[in-house]
Amino acid sequence: MTLCVFGKEPTAQMEEILREKFGAVVNKGITMPIGDSVSDAPPFAKWHQLLLQNPVQDVKDLTFSWVIPFQAPFWRTKPSEYISHLLGHEGKGSIIA
Repeated sequence: MTLCVFGKEPTAQMEEILREKFGAVVNKGITMPIGDSVSDAPPFAKWHQLLLQNPVQDVKDLTFSWVIPFQAPFWRTKPSEYISHLLGHEGKGSIIA
């Protein structure tokens, strides 16, 4: 468990304040899932339902979302940023134009 705090108080005073405020917090040993370990099932696999709704206002918006593999190993080449650039390009002949 980690806590990060910025302050202008001296370190000893800051530690005293933090122990007072966060001392009762119990460390349960839980870690955040990273990358592909979040889920082994495809997204929305358990939804199996029909959702109907009426729009509140006339908005023309199309959103695509998909799960991609964990990108940290590719930090040098940044393939997700390249794809984002291609899909988000608003020039002549583009998807968004």
